[in-house]
Amino acid sequence: MVVMLKGKDFVRYSTREVFKDEYECQELDFELDILKFVFKGFEKIYQPGVLYRSCGTVLDVLTFSSKEQLTLFGDNGQKSEKLASAIDKLERLHGKNAVKVGFLD
Repeated sequence: MVVMLKGKDFVRYSTREVFKDEYECQELDFELDILKFVFKGFEKIYQPGVLYRSCGTVLDVLTFSSKEQLTLFGDNGQKSEKLASAIDKLERLHGKNAVKVGFLD
C-alpha cells in the first residue's frame, strides 16, 4: 500500500512502509481495518504547517477474500462483514457521509 500527500506546490510526500507490523502478511478486506493503516501512513508523512492540495492511497496485491485461509477458533470476519453491511445500508439510506470513521487506540 502506498499513501501519498501532495503539497500546494505539487510536491509529493509518500510512504510505502505502512504494513511493517503485526498485519504484514494478513489479508484485509474490511474497510475499517484498511483505514487504520492508511491513517498510520498519513501520520508518518504529514508535516504540520504544510498546505496540502490532495491525498491518496494505492492498494496493491489484491486478492479475493474467498481465498483466505480459515482458522479453527476465529470468527473468520463474520462480525466485520455484518458491520460493513450495516454501514453500507446506512449510507444508502442516509447518504455517503452518514457514518464517520473513528478509532480508539
